[in-house]
Amino acid sequence: MKARLKLNDVLAVEAHGLSYNKSAIILNTDASILFRYVQRRKLEWRGKGANKKSGECEQNSVNSQIKRLGIGIGYIAYHRDKHGLTGQQAIQKYLSSRAKK
Repeated sequence: MKARLKLNDVLAVEAHGLSYNKSAIILNTDASILFRYVQRRKLEWRGKGANKKSGECEQNSVNSQIKRLGIGIGYIAYHRDKHGLTGQQAIQKYLSSRAKK
């Protein structure tokens, strides 16, 4: 039988920053039950969230910035690898070169 969830137990596990699946294993319940419990009580889950749908990406990630600006991923990858830059630095290099034109 699955254990009933208690707020103190859920908050103690949530503080570790684990995913719903790993937290559910520790709490001896299903991940879907834990997810609904968190949603109903409007708790802020600091761990890894639910999986993203195909094609979605984080709001402020390098990948979303590339898509928003319409830059080719090859351009960023080339400059990142050739010059030893991070993705963010490669985007800044692209924007500065574009501003000069």
